[in-house]
Amino acid sequence: KVHVGGDEADGRGVRLIASCDAKTGDVLLEETPIFAEAANSSWASTAMALRELVGAEREAMLHLCSSSPLPDEESQRIKEAAAGDHEIEKMLRAVALNARGT
Repeated sequence: KVHVGGDEADGRGVRLIASCDAKTGDVLLEETPIFAEAANSSWASTAMALRELVGAEREAMLHLCSSSPLPDEESQRIKEAAAGDHEIEKMLRAVALNARGT
C-alpha cells in the first residue's frame, strides 16, 4: 500500500510513500505511457506526433514539463521544431529531459 505524501517545501515535491514493507518482485507502480516515440526520431517528427495529443493526454504531457536546462544547441533545435507553439516546445523539452534521465 502507498499514499501520497510530502510537499514542495522540502524541495522533493509530492511523492508516493510506502505504508508497508515491499517484498522483492512486488509491483509498486504500473502505468501506461502518455507518449512514446522511437529513440532516433527527429525533433520535427516528435513535434508532429505531440501535436496529435488532445484532451487528458495533452494535459498530462504538459504537467511533465520541467525547467531543467538543456544544452543551447538542443534547445535551439527544439524551438525550431516547435515552430512558435509554446505548448509543443514545453512537451519537447519534457521528451528531451526524459531521454537524458533528468
